[in-house]
Amino acid sequence: MSSIDLIRGFQTMGCKDDLKGAIASMVYVDLIEDKNISNLEQIYDSELDLIYFRGLRETFGANVIVPVSSSFDIDMNKIEDFQSKFNSEGKSITLAICDPSSTILYYNTTNDFVEK
Repeated sequence: MSSIDLIRGFQTMGCKDDLKGAIASMVYVDLIEDKNISNLEQIYDSELDLIYFRGLRETFGANVIVPVSSSFDIDMNKIEDFQSKFNSEGKSITLAICDPSSTILYYNTTNDFVEK
């Protein structure tokens, strides 16, 4: 499946922002190659105006992956909105931060500080 096909698919789901679609397609292609993720689903939430992916990760269980661009500031209020929605469903949240160079940084979020 090409990136153009993925972007069109996101548009069909309701996403009108081509940049969000392009970023989400980069992340999706990366995720489908990850052997540690299974049952990967593409989802568009019109309330949050958000494309995200749901899947099972061997180390985290149920996981929500949210593509974001490194070219823009990450709005902490939006992160809290994501956490409110997805943590209540018992899912961990991973931000997939995409750089224009096609580098993707996966960052697991928590509500509080975590001791290591």
